[in-house]
Amino acid sequence: MIPVLCVDDDSALLKVIKIFMERGGEFRVDTATSAREAIEKLKAERYDALVSDYLMPDMDGIELLKYIRPRCNGMPFILFTGKGEEKVAIEALNTGADFYIEKGGDPRTRFAELETKIRSAVARRQSEQALRQSELAYRSLVENLTDVVYAVNEEGIVTYASPRISRFGYDPKDVIGRDFAMLVCAEDIPSVAHHFTDVKQGIISPFDFRITDKSGQSRWVRASGQPLIDHGRCVGAQGLLAEITEDKKIDEALRGREAL
Repeated sequence: MIPVLCVDDDSALLKVIKIFMERGGEFRVDTATSAREAIEKLKAERYDALVSDYLMPDMDGIELLKYIRPRCNGMPFILFTGKGEEKVAIEALNTGADFYIEKGGDPRTRFAELETKIRSAVARRQSEQALRQSELAYRSLVENLTDVVYAVNEEGIVTYASPRISRFGYDPKDVIGRDFAMLVCAEDIPSVAHHFTDVKQGIISPFDFRITDKSGQSRWVRASGQPLIDHGRCVGAQGLLAEITEDKKIDEALRGREAL
C-alpha cells in the first residue's frame, strides 16, 4: 500500500480524492487542509508521496515544497492545482516538484492521472534508493578488500584505485589520472603492457610483476583483469592487485634449497 498525504484547503475535494484513491486498496490517503497541518503530519507519519494544491492560506504549495524538499529525503511531490499558469508549473518543477497536474476537466480523468503520476514518482524514488544502497554496499565491499581494485582506460591511464593502494604508500589521488606504468618497475613495463593488451582482447589470465612503492622499494603483485566494455567496444580494463611479495620470497628460498 502506498501512503499519500493530500493537502488542499478545499475539504470537500479532499474527501472525494480520498474515496476515489482508496477504492482499490492500493493507496492509503491522509489529508490536511493547510500546509501547516501537513508539516505536523509529516513529522508524525511516513508517506511515500505528497500531493499539494498551489493556492492555500498562510503557505502556498511552492512554499511547502521548498520547506519539505531538504527535510523529507526526496519524497515525491506533485502539485495538483487549479492555478493553470505556465509560470507556476515552471516554478514548481524548478523547485523540485516531480509532476504538475491541473485540476480542470473530468474529475475521474484527473484523479486517474494523479494516481498514475504517484505510482511513477514512487517507483522512481524506490529505484533510486535501491541503486544508492547497492552502490554503498559495493563501495563498502571494494574499500574493505585486502587487494587493490583498479581500473584503467584504453590508454593505460588509471581511472580508479581503491583505498587499499595505501599499502604501497600511495593515496588514490596520487595515481588516478596518471599512467599505470608509474607504479611498475621499469624492467617489467614491457611485460605489463603486453598483458594489458591481452586483457583488452579478452585473453584473461593472472600475471605477476613488480610495483615500486612510494618509498622506492620493489613489491611483487599478482594482477587479475578483465576488459571494460562500452557499447561493444573495449574502453579499458579493471581488476585486482594482490601483493605476493612474501610468496615470492618463500619460492626463492625453496629454489635455493633445491639447488644445494
